[in-house]
Amino acid sequence: MLVKDSRTGKMVRIERTEQLSSELQSVYELECSHEDSHVRRIEQRNGSIRIQKVCFECGKSIGQAISATKFDEPPPFIDFDPSQRRKDYENGRRREYESIIQKHVELQVRQNQKLSQEYSAYLRSEEWRTKRHKVLRRAQGICEGCLENPATEVHHLTYENFKDELLFQLIAICRPCHKKCYSLIDDLNGET
Repeated sequence: MLVKDSRTGKMVRIERTEQLSSELQSVYELECSHEDSHVRRIEQRNGSIRIQKVCFECGKSIGQAISATKFDEPPPFIDFDPSQRRKDYENGRRREYESIIQKHVELQVRQNQKLSQEYSAYLRSEEWRTKRHKVLRRAQGICEGCLENPATEVHHLTYENFKDELLFQLIAICRPCHKKCYSLIDDLNGET
């Protein structure tokens, strides 16, 4: 999902992990499940009175209006504006949502930085040099992207077996074709 990193103001793509989904779901439960609800008289904008059970935490009206004939004495008037309480509650949920998103942006950015360092170290290893040489040899030094230019780089088609790649998951490629690969990836990630 594409979200804004509040620290940098940049749009970043984060994965919708199980943990993120669970945390967001807890913020956006559809039904009011708060326990602090009471039957109150509510004065409508047109001046009429409605009797209804209202959640004191989120301001949501619960169930249908209740007939005044059900009471020996009318319940007390509500002492807050339910619509304002609802707005305040929704604003709080929005802030909580944004806080959860930002937490996961920071987690995933740190994770990506760690992977980037690990990837850079791997590209300097003897193991990578050996695989790279085999892939370039297999392509006979010709770019497998355009079949015209000399192949100077090796591109991962997938990172599923990172550090234990199968050679068919790697292709020999020239610099311009390699740039096209990353331009396409950036476009797909919304980072243009």
